[in-house]
Amino acid sequence: MKQILITFIILLSSAYCFSQKDTFRDTLSVDTSNTTKQEANFVRVDTLKPLIDNSSNLKLENNHLIMPELSSSNPMDIHLNTKKIHNENLEWVKIAGLYTASVILNAVGDALNNSNRKTVGHICNGASIGMLVASPFLVKYNTKKWYWYLASYVSLRVALFDVTYNTVKGLPLNFTGTTSPTDITYNKMEINPNLTRSLCLTLGMSIPIALL
Repeated sequence: MKQILITFIILLSSAYCFSQKDTFRDTLSVDTSNTTKQEANFVRVDTLKPLIDNSSNLKLENNHLIMPELSSSNPMDIHLNTKKIHNENLEWVKIAGLYTASVILNAVGDALNNSNRKTVGHICNGASIGMLVASPFLVKYNTKKWYWYLASYVSLRVALFDVTYNTVKGLPLNFTGTTSPTDITYNKMEINPNLTRSLCLTLGMSIPIALL
């Protein structure tokens, strides 16, 4: 019963994340008849295709959106701005990639340190911390959504840390010890660790995709 409840909660959270993403997409499908020049520069071209087909004032030439407000400016501006939006849509890849790599390196470092291979272990731990420290220079963080970044990192840590640690140590993937907070929780609540990790992986990836 506990596992079913946890599964339901995490799946519900993931569904909420993607529903928020759909809401964001809907806000892009707006009437651009009163759009200012500055605002029009940042409208996604693919959201305007229905308007282009039904309007004699809008033209799409070589992926460049030609609008009356911009007739005197370089069409390449639209192309560059749509490319910028495309790059911003890939921010979730950098967030998930950095957090995943940091967690895995941390787990590898701890496993090596506990196997008397401390030199390599300390290097991995240092690289793990370095990735988190460098992340503000690689990711355009929205400080107003700090809690979503934290939730994503914690979820990915729960999903990946123990699996990586057990793999490096040569232990079964579903092995649970008696000292770490997650192991104590699994043992106390009699939760299937693999199920929890799978669900946390889903949640940890869903947050940056849909909400960040």
